[in-house]
Amino acid sequence: MPSLPAATDTVIYLYYGNNAAAPQQHPGEVWDRDFGGVWHLSQNPGAPAPQILDSSGHAYDGTTTGTMTAAGSVAGATGAGLDLDGVDDSVEVGDVLRLGWGSLTITGWMRRGSTDTDEGIVDKKDSTCLTDDGYMIDIDVSRGQYMRGYIADNQGVDCATGDGIEIRSNVDILDTQWHHFAMVFARDDAANTRFMVDGFDVSTISGSVNSIDYVDGADILTFGNRELSTSWWLHGGLDEIRISTAVRSPGWIIASYNNQRDPARFLNFGREEDRP
Repeated sequence: MPSLPAATDTVIYLYYGNNAAAPQQHPGEVWDRDFGGVWHLSQNPGAPAPQILDSSGHAYDGTTTGTMTAAGSVAGATGAGLDLDGVDDSVEVGDVLRLGWGSLTITGWMRRGSTDTDEGIVDKKDSTCLTDDGYMIDIDVSRGQYMRGYIADNQGVDCATGDGIEIRSNVDILDTQWHHFAMVFARDDAANTRFMVDGFDVSTISGSVNSIDYVDGADILTFGNRELSTSWWLHGGLDEIRISTAVRSPGWIIASYNNQRDPARFLNFGREEDRP
């Protein structure tokens, strides 16, 4: 089903009970071609590497760091997720999904275990100022308790020079509950560049979106830490991280959030029929 209308309900029929029926599933069509990676984070983090599998079809599988065991797989926001110890746990995917001249949408769920540490959430950006072109989402407690995103083509906005933007969420995360996040970078389009938390657009942009040129970001895509950092470990949880090259709309993000947060309220199941 290529699309669903926002203003009207769509009826979908489930046909079952005929053992002679030919298979109708299309696994390769579950995720559209704009998805660069989809990580449910539901696998056993203590299994042989690569433990964390990419469901998008690109096989951008991730390897856990530290000494993660099966106990690190816990109840997440949408099913099983990862519990990270804030010491040495993370997921490293490799040098994939460079931004280049494209746009970007990153969505996922995170949970904090404390509010006194800097925490990397999604990172594809060297932490050294002079070479940190790329993108990332983190919490820097010296600036506040909110999630923020960076996009930089040469040097980050916290450096003396260079083209970069900060997309700040403006919502302090002070509890230990699961929160949905979505960072959207629309190339040369500030109106559609945003940061959303739990389905609400709460963003402030610092810097010029139109100033961002080619973004190489030849770094290791990392979840739960800044790339190769020893001090930005996330103490908390991660679940259902998705990276897309499309500019996802607020409506698309809200629908995804509602569907993942409470599928039973997003879907209504009718009575069983003999035939549609």
